Order: sequence, then C-alpha cells, then structure tokens
Amino acid sequence: MKRLHVILPTSERASLDASVRKHLARGDQGQARAPGMLPMLNELFTWPGKSLAAGALTRQAAAGDAEHEVWLCADPARVEADINGARMMACGNLGLNADEAEQLAAPLRPILGDAGALLELTTPDHWHLRLPAGTPVPGFAAPDRVLGESLLFHLEGDGEKRRWRRLFTEVQTELHRHPVNAARQERGLAPVNALWFWGGGALPAWMRSPLQQVFTDDALLRALAQRAGVQVSALAAFDPRNGKMDDRTLLDLGQHSIDADAWHELLGLLRHGQVDELALLFADGQRLQLKRRHRWRFWRRG
Repeated sequence: MKRLHVILPTSERASLDASVRKHLARGDQGQARAPGMLPMLNELFTWPGKSLAAGALTRQAAAGDAEHEVWLCADPARVEADINGARMMACGNLGLNADEAEQLAAPLRPILGDAGALLELTTPDHWHLRLPAGTPVPGFAAPDRVLGESLLFHLEGDGEKRRWRRLFTEVQTELHRHPVNAARQERGLAPVNALWFWGGGALPAWMRSPLQQVFTDDALLRALAQRAGVQVSALAAFDPRNGKMDDRTLLDLGQHSIDADAWHELLGLLRHGQVDELALLFADGQRLQLKRRHRWRFWRRG
C-alpha cells in the first residue's frame, strides 16, 4: 500500500472550504497532538533523548562539522513592539544576503564570545552558535511556536533561560542601532533586530525513521532525513507520475498556504490511484487518515 504522509499548515492556512471538508469528513480522525513542527517530527523520526538538537542537526547537514560540540540555532529575527511588550514576526526567512549577514554579525561576535559562544553564519538567514561540549542550553521554543506570540511568555524562566534572556536583550540592543537595518528599511525591507536561540544540544548518535523518501525545502526536516539515511529531495521534485514514489513518502507543505487547486491535486492522488492513503498532519495538531476506499462514505458530510 502506498501511503503518503503530508505535513500541512494550520487549518486556517489550509483553505478548508466546503468542498474540501466534504472529502476530509470521510476519513478517520487520528488522535490530536500538540501543535507545531516538532511534534510532527517526533511522529516521523526517533532519536536518543527527549529534546531535538535542531542546531547540531542543521549545522551538520550544511557544514559537516557538528561532531563533539554543542550547537544552538541563532536565527536572525524581526521583533515588533506592541502594547504588551514585543512579538516575533519573522525568523530565519528575512532574505539577508551574505554581505548584510557579515555586517550584522560583526558587533555581535564579541558579545557572544564573552558568553562562550562562537557565532557561525551557516547561511545568511540561518546562524548557529558553537559551544563547548557540556554547555547548558536554553529551552526556548522553536520559531513556529513563537511567531506572533508575546516574547515575554517565551523568554520567561529561571536558570539558563535567565542567562540567555539577558544575552537576547544585549543582542537586540546592538542590532536595533545597526546601519544595515536602517538601509534595509529605506528599501522597504524588514529589519533584523533580534536573534532567536533555540534547538540546542549535541548531535544525536543516531536517527531512525520508517520513511523512505522525503520532499521538503525545510532545513531541519532535510537534516533529520539525511541523518536517518532517508532519501531527501526538494519539494519541486515531487511528481507521483514518475512511478518512483516509495510506499512511505513524506510531502512537506507546512510552509505553504494550501489553496483549492492544491487540494484538488492532493485529493486527486487518491482518486487516480497514485496513492492508497493520505496521512495528513496539520500544524495545529489535527491528524487525519484518508484512504482511497473512504470515497464511498457518502453518508459522512463536512
């Protein structure tokens, strides 16, 4: 049986109109999970320990040098003040070029160095901190769980969180007055006024998954698939007509807004027999199993 796992955005971004709901109502609802990308990854991959060392995994996939040290994602972010404090509006997707990234990083290196962290610009939009083995890391949430929410809630805490909260503030103060941001705003671009520290830990010794093939443009998902020995391709390479789709394939649409045409194509895979089952994982925690035979469940309505 060909099963296609599909990571989807939240229901609000998935355009669940009446026609789509009618089809989805014929499927079997799975147990709801916690929202966010990390719970979905936890269903599809296994690794030693409870936390996911996203920093080490993405650094290893990009540069191959993450062994023997602790790594932390330090992604460039845009924060906006509001009446309740501040909210993070973007992270890791601000379209920095290499020159902008180097200029922004220059005054931050001494600040982070004094805290025992070496700043590495893995890509212009995705930065990492290299830390000595055994260094405690903060338990800050992944960016997809922070976007649009109050930073006060996500930064609060004792111990290592308090230390990294102070560092977050120092970095934010330095970036706020950086001339690169003034130049970006003059061009109508979003400023980079914060770094978000998350996904800390050492590279896991192993990673396993029942998946055989992954189609994604997400850096973390690509890193997990590579570590687990799963074939990984760009999202644009997905083509069920080529006859090469394995029985356990994952299609990652989580970073996209799904319109009616996209749903028509996705449900068409069942209708035309290209897959036997769609396992739908929504970012808000909903789970749905939709099998080809479910199309005969006419009594179920959306």
